[in-house]
Amino acid sequence: MRRSRGSFASGNQIIGSASAALALALGVIGYRAWGEAPGSSLPLGAPGATAPAPIIVGPQKLFAVDGLPGQPAAARAAAINRRIASFVRNPEQIAPVVVQIRGPERVLAVARREIVTVTPQDAADNLTTVPELADDWRRELDQALSAVAAEHQTLWIQIRDSIVLSADELLREAAALIPRLLSALLVLFITRFAARSVRTGVQRLLLRTHPDLNTQQLIRTLTYYGVWTLGWVLALGTAAIHPTALVAGLGVTTIVLGFALKDLLSNFVSGFLILTTRPFSLGDQIAVKELEGTVERIELRATHLRAFDNRLIIIPNTDLYIATITNNTASPYRRHEFIVGIDYAADLSQAAALAQRVALETPDVLPDPAPDVLVHELASSSVNLKVRFHTDPRRSNALIVGSQVKQRVKEAFGAAGIAIYPPTTQIVQLQDGEEPPSTTNASRSDTGKARATPATATPPNPPPLPTGRVRPRSAEEAEEEHPGAAEPPDSSGERSAG
Repeated sequence: MRRSRGSFASGNQIIGSASAALALALGVIGYRAWGEAPGSSLPLGAPGATAPAPIIVGPQKLFAVDGLPGQPAAARAAAINRRIASFVRNPEQIAPVVVQIRGPERVLAVARREIVTVTPQDAADNLTTVPELADDWRRELDQALSAVAAEHQTLWIQIRDSIVLSADELLREAAALIPRLLSALLVLFITRFAARSVRTGVQRLLLRTHPDLNTQQLIRTLTYYGVWTLGWVLALGTAAIHPTALVAGLGVTTIVLGFALKDLLSNFVSGFLILTTRPFSLGDQIAVKELEGTVERIELRATHLRAFDNRLIIIPNTDLYIATITNNTASPYRRHEFIVGIDYAADLSQAAALAQRVALETPDVLPDPAPDVLVHELASSSVNLKVRFHTDPRRSNALIVGSQVKQRVKEAFGAAGIAIYPPTTQIVQLQDGEEPPSTTNASRSDTGKARATPATATPPNPPPLPTGRVRPRSAEEAEEEHPGAAEPPDSSGERSAG
């Protein structure tokens, strides 16, 4: 029995020793697991070896801080929370959180008051660098304090802060945009100089290779605007504005702008067609509706006419392209004509030959085609001759030469004794039953002057007709009212007394 009891006691001791060893092993394993877990900054027994303590702003928990040598985590977090609580109690003092550099450390401050210091030990515990950790903590703290300030702000303070924030954002964007805008303006300035230089060079080249003025104008215009288009694309790219993205972003606005600029685009297309089809050239004298003048300039948008009274007329190319255009200088010469009336007793052949010779001898009248004279009309008082001749198509020259031809023909007819008669109208009042006098050559004297026809007195106005139905009058009543109307005139042409 004793042996058995001793054996039992020895077994209990062995079991107790084994249990103690197992507990010790589990404690060591748990200690190592806790020491390697995230958030455990210091090993057991080191200074400040405590659990991280959270930073609290109102009801919100932010990041957690670890202890420092000589300052446990709880004490450090309590000091930071007290500083933050003073701002929570006085939200009007809240300002944006700023990061201050102090050697290897970073200090987060609000309204020039230090809140928390970010140390290299904090960065090492969070597996990052001091600047990155300071920026993360600043962002969290700034958001939390801004929310506290917004809850206690009045409407006016919110409006003020919104304006300040918008202005600050605008200033930051402007500061980033100003260099790009200056670069774009520089590109446009260079483009302007390049466009003018290229246009001048192309014009000098075309003067030797293309004599046609319309072709020169078309090539100069396309070259000039082509350089400007390239310059605008480069300027927009310098300002970080891509044309394709700009057009895609406009969307429906592009369609609206297309309708708004329809007339302008139509003028550009019409100007291109005018320069291509060339219905007239620079220097031509044209007539469009009631407008007439010399073509001075053809642009893609409009055409410039210089009127004969020296006024400048600008016609949109769309109106010019669809209108009826009379080109007065398209031919090398222009025909002119005028009518001159002579006496029936004059020699037609002599008068026609004299007028033709005078027209041919007038300066600036073209000999080919030669002038000619035609019998235009046998009028009641004269034989009308049409004198035709050709001059240079320019209006100024045609007016001067035409005036000289008319003046010389009149002087030559006067010297030859050929009377010139303008068209006349003879008014004769006839009595009842009287026939109109015949117009013959006998009505003129030998001197060529027309015989005067005595005018009869105009009878007084007849009385107004009565209204209503009028009864036909009998022959006796008519005889009583006009006793001499039925008697025929005598041989002298006078009527007998009633």
